[in-house]
Amino acid sequence: MSKTIVIIRPIALKDSADINIMRRQPGVFENLMAVPSETIKSNEDFINRQTTDDHLLVAETSEHGIAHVVGMAGIHVKQQPRQRHCAELGIMVHRDYWRQGIGGLLMHSLMDIADNWLMLKRIELSVYPDNQAAIKLYEKFGFVNEGLMKYAGIRHGAYADIVLMARYKGSGI
Repeated sequence: MSKTIVIIRPIALKDSADINIMRRQPGVFENLMAVPSETIKSNEDFINRQTTDDHLLVAETSEHGIAHVVGMAGIHVKQQPRQRHCAELGIMVHRDYWRQGIGGLLMHSLMDIADNWLMLKRIELSVYPDNQAAIKLYEKFGFVNEGLMKYAGIRHGAYADIVLMARYKGSGI
């Protein structure tokens, strides 16, 4: 079996349909703050709303000469002047491409931007406690558990807890 070639690049409006497919996939959907009625248009609007404080990357692969987005990740620098050293992180990978290193490639690229171009001190994220594959990936990149937020999300028709994780970088830590 040949290794899949993956290109990490900035997000583009043309990626909206592939992103919509990923966001609605069983296995992916449950771990995001999405709703089943999400449309391609809502993904287009999301991409169009990006500012210089949003750094979104996609993982693209090609099958039979047709490119497909199979992962997306981003960091969003906080807007408050006294929190501009902080950002929030989000990531997802197409279910058919799990355990192929795509999440690691996206995380590596984001951490490079955060550390070497934005000089971020803190990056935070939230994750459901049973998403152990994601937690393991985050820990590999230096994220630590900061606590449990009780009833912070809705999942499978019930209130669900969410783990808050963060990564700290630079001097004085």
